[in-house]
Amino acid sequence: MLALLETMLASGRVPHAVLFSGQQGCGLYTLAVLFAGEVLSVGLPEHAAQVARQNAQKGIHPDLCVVQAEGASISVDQVRAVTSELYTLPNQGSYKVVLICDAQKMTAQAQNALLKALEEPPSHGVFILTADSPQGLLTTVRSRVMDFAIVPPPVDDCVAFFAGDSLPADQLRFISELFEGNIGRTMQYFGVTRQNLAAARFEQTSLRRVKSAKKPAAKTKSPAKKSEDGPRERLQMAMKLLAAVGAQQPAAVAGLIYRCKNRDELRLLLDDVVRLLPFAAKVRYQGAAVPPSLGELSGMGRIAPDRVMTCVQASRRYIERNANLALVQAQLAAALAQCYSGGSK
Repeated sequence: MLALLETMLASGRVPHAVLFSGQQGCGLYTLAVLFAGEVLSVGLPEHAAQVARQNAQKGIHPDLCVVQAEGASISVDQVRAVTSELYTLPNQGSYKVVLICDAQKMTAQAQNALLKALEEPPSHGVFILTADSPQGLLTTVRSRVMDFAIVPPPVDDCVAFFAGDSLPADQLRFISELFEGNIGRTMQYFGVTRQNLAAARFEQTSLRRVKSAKKPAAKTKSPAKKSEDGPRERLQMAMKLLAAVGAQQPAAVAGLIYRCKNRDELRLLLDDVVRLLPFAAKVRYQGAAVPPSLGELSGMGRIAPDRVMTCVQASRRYIERNANLALVQAQLAAALAQCYSGGSK
């Protein structure tokens, strides 16, 4: 994949739209910024090209526009604003780049507005999209982008990435296997703050000229109450929630759910629960051994993933309909209590 991207850049045949898709934690945003920096450096003298890459990393390049969700979605107004700007000539190099993060969050109207620009893009315009899955985009949009699927590296590479971090070896191996080599998710679980690149396998490529890419803070029109739990705490809470379901501990299940103080917090928790379901199934069906120090998570292997998904989907619908939060939490806690499957298989 990287060889193809580099060949296109070297030949000057830059695609007008690229999609990097894959699990959160695989470095989609970092890879997108790396590629944006390379696009913005095309045709520039080496010193100017290096400055362009660095400015792209810092988020201050005048020809790079980053679009993020305002609240739960990316609106049609956001897309129209950046596509309109794209039709003006570049300030410095040969291209202007629009980077749309979590493109699956675009509303249908926003995707249709993007489609118009994809159908008749300016010669100097490049769209870079990231998404957890191409299926979150309209078929018409998918047909007009080059899709590059980003997969986690092998588990051994994930473990090797953390060499020197003094993490418990048995826990590191288990968590790496649980997240199937996903470096970002493993970092999040252990609270490691240094930022990863797309994957350990990208270490020796020329695209790795930017050491890290800090995602700019999203601007929201009416931000909800700030969550008391960060990404690491939510991830661990989701793991404990599934473990409590499998251990038949309804009081613990309810207690974890009621820690969410608003709909946004509950939505984020449910997102993490969904991401963990394949990993919980791995514990159950593939017999991944839980280290004694993480024994509290062994209950994850005794849930019924399909039932949990049904519960989550129902709660999401209630959240979107602005149902009473306490009632949604009570319904979810009661439903999850029935998702115990038992046994090791």
